[in-house]
Amino acid sequence: MPSAAMIAAIGLGIVAPADGAPIRVRDRAIRMADVVRLPAESDWRRLAAVEIWRIPAGQGGVTLTRRAIAALIRRATPGIALADAGPGTIEFRAGVSARPVIRKCYVLIAAAVAGATIDRKAVTPGPCGGGKVDTAWDRAAGTLVAGRAFAAATSIGPVRPPAAPLVMRGDVMTLVSRAGAVTIERGVTALQPGRAGEKVFVRDNSGKVFAAPIAGVPQ
Repeated sequence: MPSAAMIAAIGLGIVAPADGAPIRVRDRAIRMADVVRLPAESDWRRLAAVEIWRIPAGQGGVTLTRRAIAALIRRATPGIALADAGPGTIEFRAGVSARPVIRKCYVLIAAAVAGATIDRKAVTPGPCGGGKVDTAWDRAAGTLVAGRAFAAATSIGPVRPPAAPLVMRGDVMTLVSRAGAVTIERGVTALQPGRAGEKVFVRDNSGKVFAAPIAGVPQ
């Protein structure tokens, strides 16, 4: 990176588009290369990447006075010598991210009737459809259901369905408790759906309600 003496000797000036168009920056970061014309030598490349300001999240852009930009440059690179910044403002706009966003969607392997459960085994990665996705989340069952009849290969959008519940509400199960060499088994009833490894609320034969883990192999 150039020394402070080299920077001071150049006497850099702030550059702005002649037609007053906004400067578009990637990743919301305003860097030295966006506002100062730097020498082409390789020693200056690290200086070009120095970030002087960042457009706040939620804002599409920001307008800064040339004097404010000069102050930001001096703060980011102590010892730099700038030509008179002069009056006026420069607008900066957040550009397109350097990495395009790729949506990952899922399509039905087989046709599904209205109201059918759509679990992880019913879909496979595929192209995103352009139409409205008519699915709903069944909170009681903890599953995704079809809002209408679907043909095979229909896209359900970018949401990956969860695995099918291993236990459904109302299922009668055996609770196994171990303490050393002693094993106690008792019957319980599931009060909510759950998957392997999750805890669900259950009720035993005495009416006591408590949480218990579900054993099994995850789907």
